Amino acid sequence: MVLQGTFLPLQDSVALKATADSFDVPVEVVFSVAWMETRTGEHWYALGPGIIDSTWLADGTLRIHRVCRELGRFQLRGCQDWKKLLLDPICSYEKLRTVYSVGLHCGVRNLRRLFDRYHSWLTAISRQNGAGTKATEYLKNALAYSGWRSISGKNIMGLLLQETTARRFSSLARRR
Repeated sequence: MVLQGTFLPLQDSVALKATADSFDVPVEVVFSVAWMETRTGEHWYALGPGIIDSTWLADGTLRIHRVCRELGRFQLRGCQDWKKLLLDPICSYEKLRTVYSVGLHCGVRNLRRLFDRYHSWLTAISRQNGAGTKATEYLKNALAYSGWRSISGKNIMGLLLQETTARRFSSLARRR
């Protein structure tokens, strides 16, 4: 699906839900992360802030420019080889930059990859934005957007408790 002409929020919602369903990702997770990354999605094609790089030139001036700018509806980091990381040839830099549906596909596929790695939707949401305090703040804001209600019918606080308990038991089992 490539959005033509005027951006329509309903069209975006339908595409987000369909993509979430195709990768078996809870739609609440997809909507929360999509909101955090590009809000309504109207400017999905805009480059994210990226990383600021500075270099001293031979004439003594300092050149500052942005590198590794984020791309697509889910603002995936531009310097990452998404084709290789997601094992998906469609996730190229050029397509993430220009094709709306590729940004959806690769962004939701990345959420699925994060869940498969960490076995937690809450961790997958936070890891969408890296690690540490920024990731924790990101998770808090994403959950606030979804109203702290539920993920696929399960209460978020219950999920947190369940995931924390599971991690404790698995770490105890590994120690023995």
